[in-house]
Amino acid sequence: MLTDFTPDIILIAFQDVYSHRLQKALTLSGGVINLERLEAVLSDVREYSPWIIGGVMPGVIEGEEEVIAKLEELGVGVKRTNEALTEAVEYLGRQNLE
Repeated sequence: MLTDFTPDIILIAFQDVYSHRLQKALTLSGGVINLERLEAVLSDVREYSPWIIGGVMPGVIEGEEEVIAKLEELGVGVKRTNEALTEAVEYLGRQNLE
């Protein structure tokens, strides 16, 4: 049995404070992401997150172009999910965690 654990859509934020707020950004209903909620949550999270990246697997969500445009408008870089995960690991590797 093969299992793929790569998410179809992901937001990754490196935060200066402990918060679960980002998990509320991606509200999905009928394959559609709520853009108003996405913007509201990301605006909040941006205040304490120096770096945010998004990943989207093509063809998974309705209105994919609008979601990507909204993320980019909010200053979130968007890649494919595996690329976003790789960039997040690379970003973390560049941080001084002492």
